[in-house]
Amino acid sequence: MDISADILARHFHALFAENALAPTLMPSAETLNAFVRYLTLLATWNKRINLTGAKTLESLFRKQIIDSCLIASLLATHCTNPHPRLIDLGSGAGFPALPLRLLWPKGSVVLVEKQGKRASFLRTVIAHLALKDISVYAGTIAAISHEQPASFDILTSKACLPIPTLLPCAKQLLADQGLLAILATSPLPQAPDTEALSDVTPITTMPYMAFDQPRWLWLLRKNQGGTP
Repeated sequence: MDISADILARHFHALFAENALAPTLMPSAETLNAFVRYLTLLATWNKRINLTGAKTLESLFRKQIIDSCLIASLLATHCTNPHPRLIDLGSGAGFPALPLRLLWPKGSVVLVEKQGKRASFLRTVIAHLALKDISVYAGTIAAISHEQPASFDILTSKACLPIPTLLPCAKQLLADQGLLAILATSPLPQAPDTEALSDVTPITTMPYMAFDQPRWLWLLRKNQGGTP
């Protein structure tokens, strides 16, 4: 995999143009160099442990990094907290939270990953990139939900749990008015027809294509006084 700042810049420009993303979120030269180090580590570790099935830069951008770009775009518009505390569930190879951190470096971040080797990879990336205010929780979602309830302003998740299981966990972890960004394979239901959706308010749903696969980014807000 050929990884350089110039090549990454071309991929980012194409992704931003195709999805009409704000140019203010375009990574700087310093951020592009951080992406080079991150993706180089990912390619190296992926030979030893299964972190991602993407074998080319194009597939990484079209299937993984696009998610982080879209979340950054929505948070730049809808998050008014200058120092939000973000939690990412099932971080794995770091998607979407690590690219999101590089593109939108606000507040603090907790990466939740129960598999030891993947947690070690995440800690290695954080150390090599000298990232600040970001940590790895090497445990289960249930455990951190009990240990740190109502502690986070933003929660991100990509296919780590079925939606009916994810939403109750998210509501337990989020503070009132906290934002929930879910990367889903279906559009947001038009009406809150399940109990799980009863304490959240839909803000927007953003359809997009990951290669030839349709996806949706849901952005929800936990209601004031919602069930913890």
